[in-house]
Amino acid sequence: MKEMGQDMLDLIGLKKQRLERLKQEATIVPVKHVKAVVCHIEDNPKLSMELYLRYLQDDRIVICITHSVRGEGWEILRLGDSSLVDFRAIKDHPDIRFVHSNGFVATTHTLIPLEQVIEFAACSLTGIEESGRQ
Repeated sequence: MKEMGQDMLDLIGLKKQRLERLKQEATIVPVKHVKAVVCHIEDNPKLSMELYLRYLQDDRIVICITHSVRGEGWEILRLGDSSLVDFRAIKDHPDIRFVHSNGFVATTHTLIPLEQVIEFAACSLTGIEESGRQ
């Protein structure tokens, strides 16, 4: 039990450190009518991402772009199960390595230029917000 407690304390400390790093290093980029958070941290890139998003308090952030943990490319992730984002729209592009059958995540083969990844994200937007606004 003591080891498990220490592991939990260590994880909490690691998450606090990562949150501070995300505040310093992550960027928010416009993607059409929404936003994406971009993180260049390679080691466990989504650690504390949920805390960072809560810190930002911006409902327009519906996409997360990070280094993939399963390959040499980028991972593009839909946040909050937003109905605005469906990566199946880009599944046939030659730079795309994988798109989940539900369309919530896509990966690229390599670390292509970030501008191209943002364009993939833009092509994956439905254009209609849940409230019906465009």
